Amino acid sequence: MCIRVKLRLYLYGLGPALLYNILPEKYWTHYCKLVYAMRIMNQHHISTADLKKAHSSLLQFVYEFELLYYQRRSERLHFVRQSIHALTHLGPEVVRVGPLIISSWWVMLQASLACTHVWCWAETVTKS
Repeated sequence: MCIRVKLRLYLYGLGPALLYNILPEKYWTHYCKLVYAMRIMNQHHISTADLKKAHSSLLQFVYEFELLYYQRRSERLHFVRQSIHALTHLGPEVVRVGPLIISSWWVMLQASLACTHVWCWAETVTKS
């Protein structure tokens, strides 16, 4: 299995269950807000109500990230990466260009993963 597929599986699929009672409650709840939103954002069809819930969850995630990890102090601002801020733009971007799963960069990533899987499968079959 490709590392990107594994990472996505662990982050958004297994992560909440595996980290339950391992992460302190406030960090686990914070992480689950991201997972909840990204599971919605990665669907082929997203209702307006679900998109609003996901966007709200992402906004809460970003705000709480600021509180939990750098306490909104300017000297700790370097802890916040662009990817955290970019989450605040996902909702409007889904409205503008469509769900993440069918936007151009996502389609190309999935196509490259599919090609990698076919190549790995073909290599395995020819060796046996």
